[in-house]
Amino acid sequence: MDRMRHIDHHTLELYVLGSRTVKGRRRQISAHLSRCPDCQHIADEIHTFYAEAEKVAGSSRILSAESQRAVVPFTRETPAPQPRRNVAPVPVRPRPLVLAVHFFRLHPAASGAGVIAILGAALLLILNPFSGNVGKDPAYFQYDLSQNLLKVYSRGDQLVWQKPCVKLQEYAQRELYNRSSFTVVADLDADNHNEVVTMVPAVSGDSNPREGLVRVFQSDGNLASEVKLGHPVSYRGHSYSVDYFWANGLATIRESAADERAIIAAAVNYRSPSVVTRISRKGEILGEYWHYGHILALYVAMSQDAQTERVILLVKNDEGEERNDKFPAIVMLDPNRITGKTESSTTRGFSYDLSNAELAYVRIPGCDMYATMGVQHEVVRMLPEDQESLRFLVRGAAQASPMFEFIFDKNMSIRSVLSMDGNVAVHDSLRALGRISSTYDKKYLERLKDSVRYWDGRVWVNTPTRVMASPVVATSAPPSFH
Repeated sequence: MDRMRHIDHHTLELYVLGSRTVKGRRRQISAHLSRCPDCQHIADEIHTFYAEAEKVAGSSRILSAESQRAVVPFTRETPAPQPRRNVAPVPVRPRPLVLAVHFFRLHPAASGAGVIAILGAALLLILNPFSGNVGKDPAYFQYDLSQNLLKVYSRGDQLVWQKPCVKLQEYAQRELYNRSSFTVVADLDADNHNEVVTMVPAVSGDSNPREGLVRVFQSDGNLASEVKLGHPVSYRGHSYSVDYFWANGLATIRESAADERAIIAAAVNYRSPSVVTRISRKGEILGEYWHYGHILALYVAMSQDAQTERVILLVKNDEGEERNDKFPAIVMLDPNRITGKTESSTTRGFSYDLSNAELAYVRIPGCDMYATMGVQHEVVRMLPEDQESLRFLVRGAAQASPMFEFIFDKNMSIRSVLSMDGNVAVHDSLRALGRISSTYDKKYLERLKDSVRYWDGRVWVNTPTRVMASPVVATSAPPSFH
């Protein structure tokens, strides 16, 4: 199996489940896993997910005996991640990562009410406790879908408090799908007591369970602050109401030398416009970054020297919608530069000051398969980062469309593009039908890599660059890769 291509998630899940669909490929897949740490890690996660789901659901019919024998021998030790400097060491329990993608979007090996039951059970998993003092201070949380409760626990696994929520399953599904967060446990004011920050509509006192809010709860469960995201705004003559902003990502960042932390939250007015808001630990709005287009997810990543936190946005840029030139992009922001009301240099038109928080704005190209199939592509999630790179999964907005992994360095310079095995079959089918004429090989992936474009503040360029603030309207990028 060519090392330039990973095994797609669907095939790995079928392999883990012992499906007959991949029976003829089991030896080939096993050989690939033995030399590919990335695919092996995903297979391990899938196996662990189902094994834990069996325990919670009280069932032993999910993983076959053949699957148990096939996967376990290949499990390998993963080096413990190095502690990051300047990041508050808040213990948050691990949650299922990979499988939700399949349940909610790809629908691979399992379906129906049984899957929903297993997912509900998985969301209620409590893994081994973290070491530390046992008390009533928040340490981690659960989404209890069976009771629509946000439950907060101490390090000693004691229930500290709980809040009734609305639309909890919807938020849990969205969080699992793109691995962004809607609830965070963090010590905002550096007093050794954690607060709980959430965008999930929670009923608290006289507050209404409205969407588009960031709520901060003290360690005892009392509401400390509540901030409404977004406000009436106009973009190039079109007005947008405050009533339709809803949450789409949450994180905390280091705010001062005293390790106090600020909140970074994204909100979307349906698909456009979007806003990223920086909020102080006291609930004061410090700044806004406005963008015309959909923000799909928000993450925090570390700089190359592990000294500085960066905000990563996965966006759909709608600036060129009248020219039929909407496109997916990855944005890197310096969160501490989000001050006042500002707008993206690629989507001028809000009549706000130009943002100087944009460090990199990268346009992700499509391929001839997407164009022929008539599907738009998008960056669906950021994969777990390492010390050297940032990795993103790109796929078309259709179940059978190709998937690629785009790998950048910590400054958002493209390194490589990897393919999933399923892409070959899609390409061969389209070529056999005479709908495309390209050859799917290493040069194909190199051309895709070379089609990445960078915004320099004035125009799109084909070499990595930082955004240099310039008060001009964005211009169209070169056509997508073909």
